[in-house]
Formats: sequence, structure tokens, C-alpha cells
Amino acid sequence: MIKRSNTSILTNRHQIRSFFLLTYRPSVIVYTIVLRIYGQIGKIKLAEHTFLEMLEAGCEPDEVACGTMLCTYARWGRHKAMLAFYSAVQERGIVLSVAVFNFMLSSLQKKSLHGNVTELWKQMIDKGVVPNHFTYTVVISSFVKEGLTEEAFKTFHEMKNLGLVPEEVTYSLLISLSCKNGNQDEALGLYEDMRSRGIVASNYTCASLITLHYKSGDYSKAVSLFSEMERKKIAADEVIYGLLIRIYGKLGLYEDAQRTFEEIEKLGLLSVEKTYIAMAQVHLNSGDFEKALSTMEQMRSRNIWYSRFSFIVLLQCYIMKEDLASAEITYHALLKTGLPDTASSNNMLKLYMRLGLTEKARNFVIQMRKDKVEFDEELLKTVMKIYCKEGMLGDAELLIEEISSSNNLFESKFVQTFFMAMHEKSRGPSKVEDRLEHLDQPRAIAFELMLILYLASGNYSKMEEILKLLLETANGLSVASQLVSKLIKEGDISKAEHLYKLLVELDCIPEYVASSSLIRFYGKQQKLKQALEVFEMVGNSPTNAKPLYSSMIDVYAKSGQPEAAYFFYREQSKGGHDLGAVAISMLVNTLISSGKHREAEDVIHSSFRDNMDLDTVAYNTFIKAMLEAGKLHCASNIYERMLSAGVPPSLQTYSIMIRQASRNLDKAVEMFNKARSMGVSLDEKAYSNLICYYGKAGKDLSLP
Repeated sequence: MIKRSNTSILTNRHQIRSFFLLTYRPSVIVYTIVLRIYGQIGKIKLAEHTFLEMLEAGCEPDEVACGTMLCTYARWGRHKAMLAFYSAVQERGIVLSVAVFNFMLSSLQKKSLHGNVTELWKQMIDKGVVPNHFTYTVVISSFVKEGLTEEAFKTFHEMKNLGLVPEEVTYSLLISLSCKNGNQDEALGLYEDMRSRGIVASNYTCASLITLHYKSGDYSKAVSLFSEMERKKIAADEVIYGLLIRIYGKLGLYEDAQRTFEEIEKLGLLSVEKTYIAMAQVHLNSGDFEKALSTMEQMRSRNIWYSRFSFIVLLQCYIMKEDLASAEITYHALLKTGLPDTASSNNMLKLYMRLGLTEKARNFVIQMRKDKVEFDEELLKTVMKIYCKEGMLGDAELLIEEISSSNNLFESKFVQTFFMAMHEKSRGPSKVEDRLEHLDQPRAIAFELMLILYLASGNYSKMEEILKLLLETANGLSVASQLVSKLIKEGDISKAEHLYKLLVELDCIPEYVASSSLIRFYGKQQKLKQALEVFEMVGNSPTNAKPLYSSMIDVYAKSGQPEAAYFFYREQSKGGHDLGAVAISMLVNTLISSGKHREAEDVIHSSFRDNMDLDTVAYNTFIKAMLEAGKLHCASNIYERMLSAGVPPSLQTYSIMIRQASRNLDKAVEMFNKARSMGVSLDEKAYSNLICYYGKAGKDLSLP
């Protein structure tokens, strides 16, 4: 053994060589010692020269000498020379030790030469060299980095079968790989295996699992894992806190998200754009655009530059605020980062339409088309809504033609339906019937827009053609009826009237939603004759009649014509029609409110005589009507009839009956106790009334 004190003073090749050759007889061991010294101080050329000298001296290098040379190359990152030398060693049939392989593998991995690592591993195994814990750790890492999932897990299981316990970093890499591949069960299984061995997860591992839970929508598990981190004192970083903010936002726990954001700031971890964006998006989801804007401004004040995504979120804030000027400025800033995303373009268009700026919306679409913005289905729908509402027939047809021939949206049901209906004659009716048995939402929207387009452009023959095609589908009448209601809400009355009348002409009775909307509209306009005409068109329909009775009663009531409402009721009753409990309740309320007590009583008695199926609300209305008419006995009889008919009283029922018994304390207490025995939760007013009755009677209150 050469003592360190004897060799540390040797500073050059000649001193080292002279010392060993004068002191020792040349041998592989002596040359190996020299090689090791040169290797430690980085004198690679001298080491190579010494190795050649050893060969010239007739000393055959063994695995130790070769290993020493390989470790020298590995230590100083001379990987090309190392691999070339290793090939020469293989040709000599020399089997190296696992320590040498570990040295080479580790060196290659440090330079991210993972392909070389995996290749060297295979050669090592082929040579029969038994890997140890360190070898497995290095090789598994390289398999993961190379994306060789199967090999990584095979090597991992082999390691465990040999009784070697993987390190946390190995588990972490495999968990991260499983998460990226979307293999949730595998990732969670690895985590449980790691925990069972008493290995504490790093925050990187926890971040991978929390991300996995977040993406799979299993927010409770993500929060639970975060709580476990706190218990085990695993320090969370900004990435984990950012995920937690998003999760709280998804759960609607906006205050918890804000509190977490503030905690990050106190810990001095708030530094990256993603965290600010996460908090801003939570505020947007809660509808608080002011707080979202404040968060974005806070980020800017910290000198964190806005990325493209930041501009997208900022734009969402201004659009929600309906701050058009700021939205336009932000959109132009977004343009400087490249072509705008479809969602931002779509949101800008919707803002213009919401603010009634149709001309701006049209110009915006023209600019988008010039910029060749890629359309997705949602953006296409918005653009088509503008074209259709404005009757821009040529533009609409041209866009659909272009999308159908060159865009990846050709497979869209919305596009296919639009294209097919526009070319219905050339494709043949049998083809249409085959493809439009039932309309899902995209196809329904396509038909709605086409009807609006041809109505707005005045092409009524084409509109009728599209409507007939729509009515051939299973739910076509429902789609058309919904459109009538929608047009009325948007103020397009003439379009709604035209579509409604055409449906009737085609012997299709519009559904309740359409008829009711039209009746109520005429009622607001005091056009009672037109309202009655609509009712008479469809009133005989068994599915529409009862709901429309309520609509007509409501129209008469809001028009201040209770007599007309009563006359309408009498006429319908003479025809043997059952108006239903809802319409009868509305009628009685209308009559009582206008002082028509006799007529109200007539309606009530007629309902009982005709054995009408009444609900709790109707009975409550009848009781209240009789009380207001001063007929207390009749009110009590109606209440008893209600009980005998098996109709359950409500809180309102008992409240009314307690008020009715204001002059009869015993009766009021009896009604109060009955309500409690029935499990009805009485409100403060009921208690107050009873206390007042006790006071008026001069009696002490004693309730159980």
C-alpha cells in the first residue's frame, strides 16, 4: 500500500513514473495505481500514455486496470472516449465490476445520455453482472426519461423481487410517469406501496398526485392529500398551492381559494404567473370580475410580464365587465402574441352582440376571415348567428361551403345539418330522412339558425322548405316551438308570428311554450283579441289546453279585466273543459282581488260540484277567498273538505286558519297544535299571531 503522504507531493508524470519504477517492479498493480492517481487529478492524456506504456511493457491489463481507466473517462465526462475504450475492453473479454458500470451509468445519466444508459445496462445484464441498488435507481430513472414505460416498470419490479427497497425518487419518477399516462390506479398503487414501506413522499410526488386528482375531478382526494402533507410536515411549494386554489375554485369554495392565495403571499412563495392566473380565474368563475382584475393588476405591479395566456384571462375579465374599450385594447395586445385563440374571438363577438353593436360584430367577423382565424364549432355558431339574424344569406352559405370543403369541422353535426339542408333538393329526401331521425342539440341549433336566416332574408319559400324538413324529425315540432318562444323573448315578433302561423297551416299544433309565449306577449300589449285567437287555434289540443287556460286567465288578470276572465271560464266550462287547479286558483285570486266575491264563490262551488282534482295551493286560495268574503263557516268547511280529500295542508294553510280563528282562541290553539303534530314547521308569523291572540284574550301564554 502506498501511503498518501508519499504520493501527494508527486506533481508531474516524470516524478510519478520515476518514483514507481525506481521503487517497484513494473506490474499491472503498479500501473493501475498510477492510472488512478492521474484519473483523480484529471490528467487524462497522461493516463492514456501510461496505459499504452503498460501494454508495451507486456503487462496485460485486468478488469481493475480497465475499470480504473473507464472511471477516469466517466469522472471527467469524456463519454465518447469512455464508450470507445469500453468497446475495446469487451473485445478482450474482460468482465467489469458492478462498481465500474455504476460509475459509467451515473456519468452518462448526468449528461442526460439516457439512451446510452439503457444500452449499457442491457450489455451489463448480458455479461451476467449483478446490478445493485444504485444501478437500479439510475437505470429506472433513464428508462422513465426515455419514455420507456414498460421497461421502467419491469426493472422496478425486478428490483423489488430481489429484496431491494426503491428510494423515494424512484417511486416519484414512476408515479409521475403513471400520472402523465393517465394511469390513475397504477399511480395510486405505487403511492400506497411507498407508504406501506414507511417512505415519506416528497412535495414533487405529492404535486403529481394532486394534479392527477385535479384532472380526474376527484377534488376531495386532492384536498385530503394536501391535509396529509400538512400532518407529515411536507413543505408545499407554489405549484401545489396553485393547484389547491384551482380545486377550491372548482368546488365553489372561493373564500378558501382566496385565503390560500394570501397564505402563499405571506410565505413568500408567490412568484409565478400561473398562480396569479389561477386566482383570477377562480374570481371569474364566481362572477367577481373586479377581484379578478385586481389580481391581474397585482401581478403586473410585481413586474411579472403578461404572457399570451395572461392576456386571454385579462380579456375575459373585461368581457365579463362589459368594458368594451378595455376589451378591445386587450384583444389588440393579444394579437401581438400571434393569431387570437378561437375562444377569445368568440367572446369578443358575443360581447358586441350583447351590447347591440351589430355593425362592429360584422366588421370583426370580416377581419377574422382576413386573418384566417381557425374556426371551432362554438365560434362558427356565433358567426352563423350574426349572419342569420342579419339575413346575410350569401355570407352564411359561403362560410358553410368553405367549412365543409376545407375545415376539420366537416364531421361536425352542426355543419353537416346546415350543409345538407341547404342542398336538400340535390341530396334527395330519402337521404335526409335517413340522417335526421332525431335532432341532438347541434342539429337543432342548425335548424333554428336556418329558419331565422331565411325569415330575415325574406326567402319564405326556402324557410317553409326547411321547416317541413325539420318537422319530419322526431323532435322537430319541439325545436320549432322553442324557436317561436325565443324569437318573442328577443323582440322578433314578426318572425315569431310568421313561424307560428306557418306551423298551424301545416296542421302542426305548436307546443305550449310557443302558444303561451305568444298569448302572454299579446296580453302585455293589451291585444286580448289576438291572444284569444291564438288560444282558439290550439286550445283543443289535449296536451296544450290546461297550461294555456292559465295563460289566458293570467292575461285577463294583468289587463285588469276580471269579468272577461270569469266569462272565459264560464265559456270553457260550458264546453265541458277542465281548466285545472292552477288556472282555477289564478281565477279565484283575480276575482277576490277585484272584489268579485260572488263570482269567486261560484267558481269554488262549481269546482267542488264537478269533482275537480285540486291541490294544496287551490284549497289555500279557496279558504283565503272565503275568509276575505267574511264567510268563516265556508272557510272551515273547505278546510275539512281538504282533509277528507287527503290533500296535505301546508304552512300557509295553517297560517290562514290560525288567522281565521283570531276571535276564537281555543280554535286558534287547536289549529296551532294540529300543525305541530303534523310536523309542519311553523314560521315566526304564526307564533306572533298566537301570542297576540293570547294577549287580546288576557290570558298567559303556555306552550309546550
